[in-house]
Amino acid sequence: MSRQPYQWDKAQILKATRMWYDGVGKRVIAEQVGVSYDTLQFHLECGELCQLPKRKKGSGRKKCNRDDEALGILFGVADWKERAAAVRMKWNPGEAYKRRHGHTS
Repeated sequence: MSRQPYQWDKAQILKATRMWYDGVGKRVIAEQVGVSYDTLQFHLECGELCQLPKRKKGSGRKKCNRDDEALGILFGVADWKERAAAVRMKWNPGEAYKRRHGHTS
């Protein structure tokens, strides 16, 4: 025997709608309104809250740690030249020769 659908009251619908437009996460909305995450998800898809606009997935393209030659940033860090030099200083002459000439083994 299947369960009866959850019955929302007006205050819950109003609070969930307000939080949805404020950009609050689904899990937080469910907790604040007093329903389970699955109940909220169902009602967002085809229940009491299906009129709410859909949200885009993800947070978009990341804007940090981009390489910028003008600023001298490579691999997301500005001091990459100093780091590379410090690593090279630890090489013995044989290792330096192998690395310069492309020997990998």
